[in-house]
Amino acid sequence: AEGDLKYRYLAPIHIRNIYPSTISVRGKTSVLVTGDFESVGTALCVWHNGKKVTEAVFSSGEQGFRCLSPPLGTTTGPVNVTLSFNGHVETNSYFTIEVVSEPQISAVHPPRAITKDNSTVTIFGDHFLVDATNPECVFLQGEERVARTPADIHSLSKLKCTLHQNLPLQREIQSVRIDAPQPSGEVQVLEI
Repeated sequence: AEGDLKYRYLAPIHIRNIYPSTISVRGKTSVLVTGDFESVGTALCVWHNGKKVTEAVFSSGEQGFRCLSPPLGTTTGPVNVTLSFNGHVETNSYFTIEVVSEPQISAVHPPRAITKDNSTVTIFGDHFLVDATNPECVFLQGEERVARTPADIHSLSKLKCTLHQNLPLQREIQSVRIDAPQPSGEVQVLEI
């Protein structure tokens, strides 16, 4: 037989680290996979022993691949992550990432605050992602996002948010006093 056959040898692929090391079951966390590899063809992040696959994009500035974590349903605990190139897993190297339940908020202290320089609120709950990339506190008024500030995550159950100075002021009515004649048995409604 005649002809040229091109063959490219790839150096062994070895995953060295994954950041963050903890993600939520809800997915959509940007994950950086670093190691000994080069950007060759189409890459995928393979999650949970091949049960989930997401696109991986090489980031030369970070010397690794970025991919979004997939929704993992109720799967919590350690999950293996590896890379696939051109549709094939060409390594037996993987890294384990910890999957935790959806973050839950149980309390905010103080419940009211004045927005001024460096005013903070402490949020208590469970499953906060301690090593999350660029965590934020998002302030909503109804369904509308009115501000966002960086979050300082202290532990799995505590984080602090600096209040944005331009938050819309919201006054709550604490009590209403109505001076009127003695009750006559009729129902009166006051809408505020």
